[in-house]
Amino acid sequence: MGSTLTRKQILQSAAQRVGNAVAHLAIYDDAYSAREAREYERQATVVIEERSWNDEEIAHFREIAIRRAKKELVKRSKEERHLNLDVAMEEAIQKIDEFIEKKLRR
Repeated sequence: MGSTLTRKQILQSAAQRVGNAVAHLAIYDDAYSAREAREYERQATVVIEERSWNDEEIAHFREIAIRRAKKELVKRSKEERHLNLDVAMEEAIQKIDEFIEKKLRR
């Protein structure tokens, strides 16, 4: 996958997967959602670990992942009436930052 995509495409794809993963984790507390989130994170990890990333790319990754998480959370908050969007976003951003520290800043 990584050899045919540009750095920008790889970064965007991985960030969107991480955004999806953290949104799932912020909303749902069940085994299926946790497995799905881990799979999104695994897929993102595979493609981003092939390269090293500079600070500008990491900042862009964070921005894309947050936007994706917010989009998913807003969409899901309409279905999940009990969801506190602000709390879920804080949790999602924290998880994105943890992913960045573990996987992109090596």
